[in-house]
Order: sequence, then structure tokens, then C-alpha cells
Amino acid sequence: MAEEAGVPPDEGGDLVTVARFGEAWEAHIFRARLEAEGLFATVADEHLVTANWFLSGAVGGVRVQVREKDLAVAREVEAAMRRGDYAIADEQDESAPEAACPQCGSHDVAPATAGRKTALLVFWLVQIPLPFSRNRLQCGACRHTWRASAQR
Repeated sequence: MAEEAGVPPDEGGDLVTVARFGEAWEAHIFRARLEAEGLFATVADEHLVTANWFLSGAVGGVRVQVREKDLAVAREVEAAMRRGDYAIADEQDESAPEAACPQCGSHDVAPATAGRKTALLVFWLVQIPLPFSRNRLQCGACRHTWRASAQR
């Protein structure tokens, strides 16, 4: 029976380290996943490693700890995370047609970069931002440039 997440461990329950991470954000993602599964979890040595990153190897990184009785379930959750069971699928629509050049039909298409370098150079020199179009595509085969919305 999983107890409510966020409740501190019982007086007699010891905390054990289930995983170690090099970065605090990784530990917090794992801690949040454990809490979503109904397990109490806490992050240890987060501030020490963040403030003194060079000590990370000496202290063993940022630790995620759970109750000793929940260790087996926590290890299963860790294994599932490493397998990618909780990964979010790409939101890209697979049925969307691939962009093609309207002039030559080539699929070698990329966002047009013409004007971006000039706009950045002017901004760097005189601190005046120049707008540049973000919705233009350019064909790699024939160098034709067009508005991306024109294809849809």
C-alpha cells in the first residue's frame, strides 16, 4: 500500500539512496516520478553539489532517497525511466507532408538564413534590431526562396 507522497518517513523508517545524479534537475525529475507513483522521495546533497560542483564526484552526486520498504518499487520505476517507458512521444504529425520546393520539387529544404546575418551584424554594431523573416524556406538544390505558409 503506497502512502501519500510528500509525507515524511515514519519515525522508524530509514531513508536509503535509490539513485545518484550529476545534476540537481535530473534528481528532481526522478523524485517527481517517484512521488507520482505514490512513494515518498527526497533529494539529498542538492545544494552542496550546486554550490560546489567540483565536489560532486567526492560526495557521489545528488542523491534521491526513499523509504527502505519502498526501495524495490523505486528501483522498478528507475529501470522504467531508463528504458524510456515514461517518455513523451514527439508531437510532430507523421501524416504531414514533407516540404518540397515549389520550383524544382526537391525535398532538400531548410529555413532561409538570408538576412539573418545582416540583421545580427547591424544589431551588434549600432544596437538597432532589424526584423528578419522566420517563415521563409530555401531549396538546397535550386536556391529558390519562398514563404513557408505558401505551401499549406
